Amino acid sequence: MLLLSNKNETSSENVRKLAMIDSLYPPDQVSVDSLTNEKNDDIQESIRSLQYSADRQVQLAMLRGHFGPDALDQIEQLDHIQNKSLTIAFWDISGFSNLCESLKEHTYLIVEFLKEFVNQATKIIFKHGGILDKFIGDGILALFGFPCRDEDGTIGAISAVDAALELKERFEATRNK
Repeated sequence: MLLLSNKNETSSENVRKLAMIDSLYPPDQVSVDSLTNEKNDDIQESIRSLQYSADRQVQLAMLRGHFGPDALDQIEQLDHIQNKSLTIAFWDISGFSNLCESLKEHTYLIVEFLKEFVNQATKIIFKHGGILDKFIGDGILALFGFPCRDEDGTIGAISAVDAALELKERFEATRNK
């Protein structure tokens, strides 16, 4: 049985519940459906809670590469769907195709350049509260405004512009190396 902490319980509480379940039922024979006895309601609820917690942890693990720590903290606390005004930003390296053509004999330089660009862009997006949606070739798609509490999305729009300016500055420094 997989044990992952429920956000509202300590690890020791979950371990205690798991030990109680394991002492009453062999782990390979435990299922929520087999626990119908009224006195086992607490155990049944514990299993459901652990299953939900495990599913939630898997989902959050999948999101870690796309969200900065602040946005991920807010996602972990969500218990319902929200409507938000977001700013979508797309950045593309101008002249990248020409650069690739001129460096086709030195592909390792292109790869290193892209690695540096992706690394810097990810840090900048997260620094400004953005959500990294995807990389498309030499382009980046990011969302801004999720962790903000404003109604009209102004803070997210300003964060996107600030990120764009910093990304441009960093990109020019990287390109000139």
